[in-house]
Amino acid sequence: MTILNTLTGETEFEGVLLTHSGSMSSGGKLEKSAVCEGFLGYLCDSIQPYHHYENHTITEFLTAVLDRHNALMPEEKRIYLGS
Repeated sequence: MTILNTLTGETEFEGVLLTHSGSMSSGGKLEKSAVCEGFLGYLCDSIQPYHHYENHTITEFLTAVLDRHNALMPEEKRIYLGS
């Protein structure tokens, strides 16, 4: 799911819609609510084995964590290191 700011043309949020609901007040006002989770929530779907990271750069650490995660996940739940 992507939420786009139509005024600026910028993406405000990318993630997964978990739940949604709609309601109408007694005055006729329609309301919708949604619970979303960013793509980093996919990291909760994998288990990282214990490893003591010493003398590693942050890039090396994140690469190791993401490599382990991606090895266990289908393509749509993989996360890649960016800038």
